[in-house]
Amino acid sequence: MLSHRNILAAMYGLCEQNRLSALDITCMVLPLFHVSFWPAFCCLMVGGKVVIVRRPEIPQILSSIQQERCTHMNAVPTIYGWLVTSLDLEKFDVSSIRLMSYAGSPMPEAILRKCIAKFGSILAQGYGLTEAAPGVSELMPEDHVLAGPRAELLKSVGRSLPGVEVRVVSETGAPLRPGQTGEVAVRGANVLMGYWKNPELTAEKLRDGWFHTGDIGFLDEEGYIYLVDRKADMIITGGENVYPKETENVLYSHPAVQECAVTSAPDDNWGERVQAVVVLKLGVTATEKDLIEFCKSKLAGYKCPKRIEFWEQLPKTTVGKILRKDVKAKFWDEAANHCSSSAASSTN
Repeated sequence: MLSHRNILAAMYGLCEQNRLSALDITCMVLPLFHVSFWPAFCCLMVGGKVVIVRRPEIPQILSSIQQERCTHMNAVPTIYGWLVTSLDLEKFDVSSIRLMSYAGSPMPEAILRKCIAKFGSILAQGYGLTEAAPGVSELMPEDHVLAGPRAELLKSVGRSLPGVEVRVVSETGAPLRPGQTGEVAVRGANVLMGYWKNPELTAEKLRDGWFHTGDIGFLDEEGYIYLVDRKADMIITGGENVYPKETENVLYSHPAVQECAVTSAPDDNWGERVQAVVVLKLGVTATEKDLIEFCKSKLAGYKCPKRIEFWEQLPKTTVGKILRKDVKAKFWDEAANHCSSSAASSTN
């Protein structure tokens, strides 16, 4: 349940952080029913303009930016990947864009480099939640450094937005020191009132004025937030905890990988195994063995995929976010069906 106050508080923070004004025109390529509505709300609130692109098709996006002289666009990394690899890009003038924000999933480094090479240092990464209406933090363009010590910031989701407090807590809810990993908690006027007709979940998530996100991460000394993974997505294999995002980040760094999802799958020996699904780049080949060995060169063995499947595409939401839970369900449902079939056969 989000009040008008919750949404306005989030919009004020996002307007201030992104320095939006009446001169700004956002190119709206994501659905308005999703928390990605924020650029439209923010621009209208400060007297700016909203250009709605009804389908996220690259020629239409580029044409809208050129014709309307858009200054901002917010999208998921998948769309930016399509954008910088499109042959249509050189046909349009997109020099009016001053800020390109993204959220929803990790931005592959190769795509990020292409975006910066093409558009300049104008990318900003957002971290948000429906429960925060949606703003929590942002990694600004000046933090998108590709080389040197500050390149580590690209692994973070930035610092909290104006009006938002973030801390990392232990299982007992005690605040942790910088560098210590725990659950990310958020407080501010933007945080939800509660869950509709669900007092149990409200009490579980909202404690002592803090919303417990279910995201695992840590803060550094400067207040930058580093997300490790979703608490619910953690894989327990052979008694070891594995966070899929860490393994996905390594797979994304392989030159043959376009997209990937890492999840748990049932395993007779380990209880759960690390299972990866990979979409390869067009015209590029790699084997399961190649990718597993690549992971082993960068990660502890128990964090590496035991098996990898190659799919033509991954399931996604309407805004292009990879549905890891659907990938996971495929492996667990197959195992359940196999057990049911085996039980039926033995009975017969």
